[in-house]
Amino acid sequence: MYIVSGLDAELYYVREGVVNKYATGFTVPVPAHIADLEFMWQALGGRPLPYVMGIDYESRGAMLPPQVNISERGFVPTTLQTFRVRLPCTGVRSAEILVTMQLNISAPDRAHKDVRLIFKRNKICLKGLSTVVTHNETARLAGDASQTSGGVLFAAGGCAAAALALLTAAAAAGTLYKRGSKARHHDSIQ
Repeated sequence: MYIVSGLDAELYYVREGVVNKYATGFTVPVPAHIADLEFMWQALGGRPLPYVMGIDYESRGAMLPPQVNISERGFVPTTLQTFRVRLPCTGVRSAEILVTMQLNISAPDRAHKDVRLIFKRNKICLKGLSTVVTHNETARLAGDASQTSGGVLFAAGGCAAAALALLTAAAAAGTLYKRGSKARHHDSIQ
């Protein structure tokens, strides 16, 4: 989860088998102090679906290769689970690094289409701020209270937070417009 001004935000890239093309079209910035991206996934058909994952990035010496705590090839689990992508900044120099993660999921039969998801992130690394972690972690099940989510950008929560901020601003503007209209209407009656 990504916390903005005390708000928790989640963004669904795929919900009940439908890809959110709008959400996958964004390149989401990842601030310098955040190293981990967490994604929750589950195969809903009752059987695991084969996947292949690849990550491309432009290092420029500011970031080590991304680390993923799942295999490059495997099966999407049938229970809700979380996997992590770590983007470790070296702290040697400042840079913005485009990271592209592609996840290809094979359909269970010919009646369905394969799914190709592309997630783009713009990782910000700052000179003097290293986010390299020396210990290894495994994927944790969703809802595991033994792990905290501090410093974790959860599946483009920043994008969802921006949408929430726009929605809040639109609601506030609508309220102010209504108040102004009522005041003008009241003045014209008198």
